[in-house]
Amino acid sequence: MRQELKTSEIAPDIIARHFRTLGPEAWEYLFNGEFPNSERRNDGRLRNKWMRNYAHLDNGGWWCSGYDPLTGGDMDWGTFKPNTPRQVQDGDRTKTIKYEHPPKQRTRAFFLHTATYWERVKADPSIPIVITEGAKKAAAVQSQDIPAIGLPGIFSGYRSKDAHGNPIEPTLIPELEAFAQPGREFVFFFDQDAKPKTRRAVATAIANTGRLLIGKGCKVTVSTWDAAEGKGIDDVIASHGAERFHTLFAERTSWTLFKARQAVANPLGSYRPTLRANTHCLTTIAPDSIPSKGIVVLFSGLGTGKTKLIRELTKDVKAAIAPGHRVSLMASMAATLGFDYISDIDIGRWRVTDGDGNATRRIALCWDSLLGVPVWLYDDGSFDLVLDEVEQGFWHLFKGGTLKKDGKRPGVVARAIALIKGARRVIAASGTLTAADINLLCRLRGEQPFILQNDYQGNGYRCDFFTNAPGRGTKTQERAKAIAAIILRIDRDELGIVATDQKSTANVLEMMGLSLGLTPHEILKITAETSGSERVQEFLTAQDKAGWLREHGIRLLIHNSSMTSGVSIEGHYFDFVGGIFNGSPVPPADALQMLIRYRHPVPRIVFAAHRGQVDDIGKLTADDYQAATDRYRARFTQATGRHLPSDNEAIADWVATTSAARNRAMLNFGSYLQATLEAAGHTVVMGRDDVGAAEPTAGLWRDWGKAFEEADRQATVDSDRIDYRQAKTLRDKRYLTPEEARQLYRFDLCDDFVIDPEALTVDLIKLDNKGRYRHNVARLEALLWDGLALTKDNATFDKLSLWQEPIAAGDLPKHELQSKAAIALGIPEMLKACLEGDWHGGSATVKATGKAARACAEDVRLVLGFNPAKMTDMQIVGEILRRYGLKTRSRRGTIAGKRVWIYSVHEESLVFLRALLQRRAKRHIEQGFKPAATPLNTLLLVGVATSPPPPPDPTPPEPDPGVATPLNPTQTELVIA
Repeated sequence: MRQELKTSEIAPDIIARHFRTLGPEAWEYLFNGEFPNSERRNDGRLRNKWMRNYAHLDNGGWWCSGYDPLTGGDMDWGTFKPNTPRQVQDGDRTKTIKYEHPPKQRTRAFFLHTATYWERVKADPSIPIVITEGAKKAAAVQSQDIPAIGLPGIFSGYRSKDAHGNPIEPTLIPELEAFAQPGREFVFFFDQDAKPKTRRAVATAIANTGRLLIGKGCKVTVSTWDAAEGKGIDDVIASHGAERFHTLFAERTSWTLFKARQAVANPLGSYRPTLRANTHCLTTIAPDSIPSKGIVVLFSGLGTGKTKLIRELTKDVKAAIAPGHRVSLMASMAATLGFDYISDIDIGRWRVTDGDGNATRRIALCWDSLLGVPVWLYDDGSFDLVLDEVEQGFWHLFKGGTLKKDGKRPGVVARAIALIKGARRVIAASGTLTAADINLLCRLRGEQPFILQNDYQGNGYRCDFFTNAPGRGTKTQERAKAIAAIILRIDRDELGIVATDQKSTANVLEMMGLSLGLTPHEILKITAETSGSERVQEFLTAQDKAGWLREHGIRLLIHNSSMTSGVSIEGHYFDFVGGIFNGSPVPPADALQMLIRYRHPVPRIVFAAHRGQVDDIGKLTADDYQAATDRYRARFTQATGRHLPSDNEAIADWVATTSAARNRAMLNFGSYLQATLEAAGHTVVMGRDDVGAAEPTAGLWRDWGKAFEEADRQATVDSDRIDYRQAKTLRDKRYLTPEEARQLYRFDLCDDFVIDPEALTVDLIKLDNKGRYRHNVARLEALLWDGLALTKDNATFDKLSLWQEPIAAGDLPKHELQSKAAIALGIPEMLKACLEGDWHGGSATVKATGKAARACAEDVRLVLGFNPAKMTDMQIVGEILRRYGLKTRSRRGTIAGKRVWIYSVHEESLVFLRALLQRRAKRHIEQGFKPAATPLNTLLLVGVATSPPPPPDPTPPEPDPGVATPLNPTQTELVIA
């Protein structure tokens, strides 16, 4: 025994205190006083089945038990390792029971040190505790002077059944709960098994126990290592020494990163591959091994030849449709597959022709163009449907912004469903698809999929990763460190490509390049504003993109999500790739796509915000997301009286599942992007903690951002004036050049502000804040004018309902709903009070508004777009004022003998707002709208004929406590009349 334990580097004093060699007396330890009498004979001896099953105890073994934190004494419960283990039949295999625990007793845990030691640990929650499996592993860790609790099994840290076997709400075992004080850190050191099934079980056990510990206010971390170093931590210590253990302990993984790794580790869920491969290119797969009918899933990483295999599968197919989410992707795919891209064909009522006038039924197009295709020419069972980057295509189809335009999504979705159902074969390909995507196809078609999974991971690169996770710098500091690393490489004359998730960041990166001495000709920036330029289009359509970059002398390529899938830069050109991801709106999986547009394994420098931005619904589980969606639709019907068609259940489930998963990823954006990079085979190294370099770079970053904004505003002022006809022409164009975009923005701003184009100034553009101010003014006008919100909504809803198909919740018009919700919450009265005088934290209006908003927090978030649940009264009032275009100012003052901040509406901004509302009032009156009966009009529409508000009821009834009223703090739903 001692030799076995010494091999695991267990300290001699722990061996002496807690381990002992047993002979036949092992019977007494296992079948102790806790063993039920019902399992004994009348003379006290064990029943024959126990004597027979445990006969191996006579051959002896070793026993281990420890301290009992519940009694303060020694624990009677423990574990026995027999010299001759028994074997039991487990299905088709024989299983060896290496360790025995007292039968018919609830399992406990191992605390292998003195009572004094564990009492000191319990009294100090700052001391972290390791959780591992088994007595020997716990002893090995404890020997490194780290408190360790050994569980008899990975699922033994909690109980989900009572003593009688009935299901209960999972709870920690009492021994763990005794140490689960708020602030305590628990570190899991479970085995690193090579079997996927076992690894999933271990991850589930950690997740279940960890969630309960976190519920007690504890911190949870996880240690992992390469299974080649040893399966258990005792094996690692024995093979690599105590130093390796302490390194693993120091490098333990945060809970968010652990959860992120688990989330990306098994994207297919319960689906299992039909055919598994490990090849650098899928063209090595024989096409005749792929079915010619049904659902075919090609689950393979980036750059592994998915499109090339699809070409082989479809080369002899007479009819095929390949819809997708991006022009660049679909144009590139059409060229590779030998299809005709939609922009190159003539769509007639009865036939589709290519550029030469020949009939074609092999087409690639964007989902947005689907309504122009005569799909009745594609008989059921006669064509292939190709869905490349299927998860991104589905997201665009069901939630993308462009399909919301003109209310055409219901029609496009209905046609997409018909194609999915009617295709002879659906080929869905991606390296980042999930079980939700497969499940949607299966439910729509009513069949199970053929899944080809390719495990090959090539072109792995080193990624210097900067994130503002706990224990690291602030978001500004970590981003500045990444920028400093990029600047260093540019200063070395290295060529780089830098991706980002925000257009504003791309603009600052451009200013950075210019400040470092690059000329405008040496910088290529690809965003929505520049994608229509001749230069960018020339690059995007070039077959040899590396050659084009070389020919044009590009030293820095900057892009946002306008260039993701569909653009591949082959051949060696760039020396590094950068990524600046602020956590909105690109999810981690798409950020990975952006980082691989350049295929070569050159170093990557990436900043990822620790926290990202979730969507307006904000729910993290599919059930909660669906419930919130249903709630929003119910509020819409309540406010408008419009009844909506029932959802397609399969699509609704996909939206809820995928949206909730994306919200989880966005909430922990940095951890999920790190896990996604690791899962794709890349080496993630945390960036250097060089705060000194960060501070000056952060200052430069702010200066560059300010310089760009000032230059851009001035360029807008200086841009050419256009008229209504020219504006309509620009709106109808597929792409706009940067100058055309400025012209259109200038026109819209002057038109909405009702000013002479020559009167536009830089200050007005700054006030507009990229259209946000005008949006807030429109929200305010919906309260001031009868029927204005309804008229706007009618135009949108009529287009949506024309299809007589389900309408996505995000596409529903919301002007009327938001206006009625604001009235129900008492916002007009609050705005009036703020316009008429000062307020502070103790003001009655402030308190009433805050209390009512928090009571109806769920509806406020869904309908009004902000979450008051954790906001103070003053924060809620400030947010509402901002959303209705009102700016505030503050001063220190004395109220009831106390110094407080006193707020008021900013007078100059109010004067501008009133003048703007009055100018716009003329248009509303001309269109037949009348001012609403609201007290706000006498304060804001000065000089405009208004209807007086109805007189108050001189004797208002006392509110019924059980009936919801706008400012009743006990209500949990907005009452929208």
